[in-house]
Amino acid sequence: MRAGLLLSGFLYCLAWNASPATSQAPEETPQRAPDPVVTGVIEMLEANVAEAIILRWLPTVQGPSSSLSSRELVALTQAGASEALLNALLDKSMNAGEATPAAQEKDRKAPEGASEKASTEAPRAPSADKSPEKPQNREAPRPRPRPTAQPAAEPEGKPIRTPAPKSAPAPLPTPTSEAAGPSVRFQIDYFPAFEEEEDPWDLYLYLDGEALAGVSGSRKQRDSLVVEKQLPPGRHNLLVLQERHQERRRSRGGWFHEARVWPETLSFEVPEGSLAVVSLEFLQAQFSLRPTGPLTWTVSVDGKATAGANKAGPAPEDWKPLCEEVEANLPKQGKGPFELRQQLKRCVRWAPLWPSELSSLPSRSDLRGILEAVEFEPSKVAQRP
Repeated sequence: MRAGLLLSGFLYCLAWNASPATSQAPEETPQRAPDPVVTGVIEMLEANVAEAIILRWLPTVQGPSSSLSSRELVALTQAGASEALLNALLDKSMNAGEATPAAQEKDRKAPEGASEKASTEAPRAPSADKSPEKPQNREAPRPRPRPTAQPAAEPEGKPIRTPAPKSAPAPLPTPTSEAAGPSVRFQIDYFPAFEEEEDPWDLYLYLDGEALAGVSGSRKQRDSLVVEKQLPPGRHNLLVLQERHQERRRSRGGWFHEARVWPETLSFEVPEGSLAVVSLEFLQAQFSLRPTGPLTWTVSVDGKATAGANKAGPAPEDWKPLCEEVEANLPKQGKGPFELRQQLKRCVRWAPLWPSELSSLPSRSDLRGILEAVEFEPSKVAQRP
């Protein structure tokens, strides 16, 4: 008897010591599997597929199925995704995520209502005071199929215009008249490299001799811009410049202008009734064992690449200065500083940079006046009326 009591107490102590360990064991939270759309975008970025093609591909697939996680955003950024591409993925994931909870909430509430109805009517069904037909009449609506919310299907076979990133300036208004010509979207990414004490250079794009857009230079992050424009069908020319416009001291007044020109004009064709995307990426590494060109550009028409180049051209410090900007800095009397006179020996002029068929080519002084009207603020160039 005494031995039995001791054994029972010993077993009780073992059970009491084991219970906290089991209750305090942490539950492992399963990690979400990577989204196939995000995985596909990362694979295409690593294969050097142009972002313009990726942005055209996104509307043709379903997903991401839920909002992007912080790990997925970090992986996309490390793969080289621009701000425009990240915003497009976020917009698509949020649109997909909004339909799913609504459908789930509707499906959840319907069974609850049906079960409550069944629970309240079940006791009355076998009652002798009521005929058997009445429960059947009350239960008749129950088999009616409930509508289920489905995500809106995206049209196939048509060019789909990807929405502009929220952080980018608003695109230019699109004329509705068919005579206005095809729609062309310009997607620009700019991330230059500067010395610590060097003033940053801004990027300016000129289309057929007119100022198209500008992107500010930053040492900390890549700047992106999306501009949409209606162009007549045919051949068009794009020129890329780095510019600096600095206000002089009050004693002298005015502005000091600097501009250096990408050595070639980017030409592309826009067919009638098409949607073209011009993707231009300027990435300049501060340190590189294998020097490469800073400019990558692609032209795609209705989702098919028609022209482009990858990491092309010389470093920006080897671009030739623009003669008109150098001359604007010279004093009215005297020779001027030695550095400006040296630049005049190797500079290029504005008009010969463009094809001869451009009949109404604005002068460089007229364009400088347009830029001065927006206080040489690059982000305001595309927004001017």
